[in-house]
Amino acid sequence: MPSKKDPNLPEYIHQLQIFNRFSHFIRHSKELTIPLKEDAYKVIDCLKFIKINLEFIGYAVEHRNDDTLYTYTQDKSKGVIRDFNNTAMHFNSYSSTELVQTGLKNLVEQFEQAIETMQEKGELEVFAKKLQFDGDVGCIEARTAAALSFAVIRLSHAPQNLNDLMVNIPQSEDKPTVILDKASRFFESYLGQPCL
Repeated sequence: MPSKKDPNLPEYIHQLQIFNRFSHFIRHSKELTIPLKEDAYKVIDCLKFIKINLEFIGYAVEHRNDDTLYTYTQDKSKGVIRDFNNTAMHFNSYSSTELVQTGLKNLVEQFEQAIETMQEKGELEVFAKKLQFDGDVGCIEARTAAALSFAVIRLSHAPQNLNDLMVNIPQSEDKPTVILDKASRFFESYLGQPCL
């Protein structure tokens, strides 16, 4: 069985530098609340664990009945393994070592690229707010989905100038609630896109 590596050890600092810088950024953020920071740390810690433990995770997928993989007896029935911070992760959707290793390697690489790109664009704080830790889910893909979707949207759309969009709103003598409703319908296709 491949060894279960602890990402908190100094020997992995270089290999995990993008995630470590992201954690440092989050720690010093004035905009992120403590619960948002805690969620982000847990997700980052899971990704760090995954990055250096692909062999161990691949083994776990192929040898689900090996009791030594599990921290607690109920982990085996739930199909979860735990990182060194006791965070549970499940890999039940993967049927082979190759699939889990390829899928998770791609996820980690996409996330690292998203971190670097969001930092370049000055959007790292918003990106961090999109990380969702749900202790019941245990799915790293679900925990990172909103943040990665946010990054894709930011990268795939050129920012719209809000003044240009406002010029296109039809003028109206209606009541404010009617105007708000019309404006909401007009801007619906722009929701989630960056504006200047």
